[in-house]
Amino acid sequence: MTLRLLLTVTAGTLSLLGATASLAQAPAATVAPVGATVPTAQGGANAAALLYNPADPALSVLAATGELGGLEFYGLDGQRRGALEGGETYGVDTRDDLIAVLDRRDGRIRLSRYDFATGQASPVDARPLLLGYAGEGLCLHRSPRDGSLYVFALGGEGQLDQWLLYPTADGKLDGRIVRRLHLSSEAKYCAADDASGTLYVAQQAVGIWRYDADPEADAVATIVDINRLGRIKGEVG
Repeated sequence: MTLRLLLTVTAGTLSLLGATASLAQAPAATVAPVGATVPTAQGGANAAALLYNPADPALSVLAATGELGGLEFYGLDGQRRGALEGGETYGVDTRDDLIAVLDRRDGRIRLSRYDFATGQASPVDARPLLLGYAGEGLCLHRSPRDGSLYVFALGGEGQLDQWLLYPTADGKLDGRIVRRLHLSSEAKYCAADDASGTLYVAQQAVGIWRYDADPEADAVATIVDINRLGRIKGEVG
């Protein structure tokens, strides 16, 4: 399956998610793909995230899920650079050189770090971070308040767990659940804005919700856009 790449301006996109009313009045923007990767080695490509190389942005790498093929890495030219085997990958997000992947086969979150010099990724899990349910997706968040790193995991029955990630004495990463939220139906995708501390969740049959990403905040969801009644005309991804 070929993974099509879209270039978007994150800050501009998030600014449009302020309120349903203002979104409904905004003119629609057409976004077209500007390139494509070579096909994955096996399995479908259903999620991708950019590993940004601050030393040389042109050498940044795209990390994409290859389902049973694990995680695959592509250069900005779309050519395959390598892979990281492990599980059945269905969601991926990055912060700096850290990669978080949702493994549906083993029901866990996998953590690794990418070395731009060698082009290799190495696991950094201190232990398996087991979900206890069928996972659908995940996203990372770095707190603007204290710099803490979190991963949000989504489940097929509306689960939304917030894990705190923390370093261990041997340089690996461990995690623990610090907040559990729940939606009324399946959600597969989320994204967090580190600058504002906002979490966006796409509930497939309903719409897009906004939460405060701080684990100590009230679990109050605000609708951003709603299926059929708003700008969204089909299932939300």
